[in-house]
Amino acid sequence: MLRTLTNSLRPNLNTDSEIIVSVLCHEAGNTAWVALAQSLGISIKWWAPEGGIGNNRDPKLSLDTLRPLLSSKTRLVCCGHVSNITGTIEPIKEIAKLVHTIPEALICVDGVAWAPHRPIDVKDLDVDFYVFSCLNHYFFDPTALHVRLGLGNSCLELEHAVTPIITHLVDHVGWDAIIAHEELITAEILGYLTANSDLYTVYGCATADAKARVSLISFSVKGLASDKVAEVIHETSNFRIITGDCWSPRTVHDVIGLPDYGILRTSLVHYNTVEEMRAFTQKLDQVVRSMKVWNFPDEKEVSIPIARFISISTQNLYFIMTVAETAPPVPSGHKKGVTEGSLLREPLELRGHLNQFKSFYVTPIIGTEFPDAHVVDWLKAPNSDELLRDLAVTMVFFRAQTDLTDELQKELAQRLGVLTGKPESSKLHIHPLTNYNLDKDPELNVITTDKAANPAEDLWKNRPADIRNSWHTDTSYEPNPADYSILKLIKLPETGGGMYAFMPSRSPITSADHRDLMS
Repeated sequence: MLRTLTNSLRPNLNTDSEIIVSVLCHEAGNTAWVALAQSLGISIKWWAPEGGIGNNRDPKLSLDTLRPLLSSKTRLVCCGHVSNITGTIEPIKEIAKLVHTIPEALICVDGVAWAPHRPIDVKDLDVDFYVFSCLNHYFFDPTALHVRLGLGNSCLELEHAVTPIITHLVDHVGWDAIIAHEELITAEILGYLTANSDLYTVYGCATADAKARVSLISFSVKGLASDKVAEVIHETSNFRIITGDCWSPRTVHDVIGLPDYGILRTSLVHYNTVEEMRAFTQKLDQVVRSMKVWNFPDEKEVSIPIARFISISTQNLYFIMTVAETAPPVPSGHKKGVTEGSLLREPLELRGHLNQFKSFYVTPIIGTEFPDAHVVDWLKAPNSDELLRDLAVTMVFFRAQTDLTDELQKELAQRLGVLTGKPESSKLHIHPLTNYNLDKDPELNVITTDKAANPAEDLWKNRPADIRNSWHTDTSYEPNPADYSILKLIKLPETGGGMYAFMPSRSPITSADHRDLMS
């Protein structure tokens, strides 16, 4: 449709013409205008939103940013009625009035994100072209409309028998009722997200005001990749949520400044219910809190929490944990070194540096497995700091790490702490059961149920018979808890695997009475 429109405009344009295109436009529109400009040698001026480019959490079009771009050469201005990322309603009437102060200038508005939520009145808007697609139609048949609109096909929505649906919605329900209902369900989602600002970042207007936005909401989870969150939601519920750039990469990556995994987007319409919104926020909360790395209290001698658990399957069974004590220097074997500029003293966020490696979620609690990656390669990589900092955000699991020596494990633990801003007084944890350590290294806690290999034979003999072949260790409730744990596994006991838990992550979802008891 837009390609046909661009072809029709060719006679009105020449190499002296200028086209202004909003960077907030859907890429389906942008590519059409860019192709037209390139074919004719026309200059495109990109219209940036109020607040500029990069880290702009609430981008919106402004007459003040448009005015300097206009000139006597302006022949076309292109923008969207509503951002398909933020849901923000743009002041189209005012924009059209300003554009038309330039002789021969035309305005084209993309209404694809407006059409499902509001009536369209082109005459009132005073625009020259208004386009929208029915690709994401909002009736009840799940089949994509573009598949069914073609030669030899009849479209369900174009059959006479279906027209009463439109009549019912417009004449009997009415746009005012639809808008009011969508504002209500939008408030449910936004209310939850803004009430948990420690977990979420909302993009666009943070209120449900129907004059400012439509019921399209984009957000991200602090410290978690959007696609991973959506994957767990899809696997554990009937809810569906869009991720990535939603075909607006300029908005998501250039304007907002998000990495490749982009946003999480919910698109609500008239047939969604308040009960569905509450069920969705409950599921979202459950998933996020099970995946999220929870911060310990910000105390002088407590380092910033990093990974919940790093599980490495090799030849021995070890715990390595960091707490606040006297810190030794970072091992000199790391060629790149840790610079002051690479340190972070704030909650971590995934930056996408590990996306190049094959991975998958095992469960929301166990986290991500990297089946083919080698930790030693990451330790020695030129971009090792970036890889390890992303590694420190959540639980991860590796297999067959036979070249990861004890010293390299200890280096990994130290560097994770240094890269994420641990205090100088923090070093590797020394477990009180040091006599469980076969190699007499107090920083490595060896756990075994093998009587012959167990140096603490007196403890083994004195244990009750029914628990001799089990073990337990816990540092979660020490005065200065560990940032993370590294478990190196050699041999599973005959009874199978074991269990581990990250107790601070459980606290927010336990009952108030239980939290009071534990405190």
